[in-house]
Amino acid sequence: MDHSNESDIEQKRIKSLFSTFISLVSIGLINSREYTINRSLMSNVVRHYLQDRTVMKVRYGIKGRIQAPKVAGLIAASVMRYKPVLPINGNAEHIESSDANELLAVLHGLAVCAELPNGKIDSESMRRFITDSRFKQWLYNLKHLLHYRNYTPGSLYIIFDTASRLIFPNYETESVD
Repeated sequence: MDHSNESDIEQKRIKSLFSTFISLVSIGLINSREYTINRSLMSNVVRHYLQDRTVMKVRYGIKGRIQAPKVAGLIAASVMRYKPVLPINGNAEHIESSDANELLAVLHGLAVCAELPNGKIDSESMRRFITDSRFKQWLYNLKHLLHYRNYTPGSLYIIFDTASRLIFPNYETESVD
């Protein structure tokens, strides 16, 4: 395995997770006075993703990069395993009802799926989906699944793949890592 490539992918994914967190704060979905993202846990998310990515590539004989919905599903599952968004106040009550990590997992997954070949995000399609009247219910259902129900990275891949086919007009099974 090319470790410099893996290091590049690690840095890209850490940056994308942090950018997604900042976006969620800037639009008011996560309160920065109550929550922060833990750098160590975010690194664990990405390292776990890289391990799962390697296993997936070996298991399915994938050469090269993997498809965006697979990346989205693997990272979303890893976010939910490590829960890098933490309350600032260590004595905060009722944190178990927070949906900050679910929001990070879902919105980061959508951002991964919206990556264009030039590395930019198809922000117009993302905006259209997020402002669609059905988005709120879709998001609620997916957050509920992540918070309370059973899922696998594979089932999350299918969710992100289906959403991508509906959201992004030029969707192709683009490989992004």
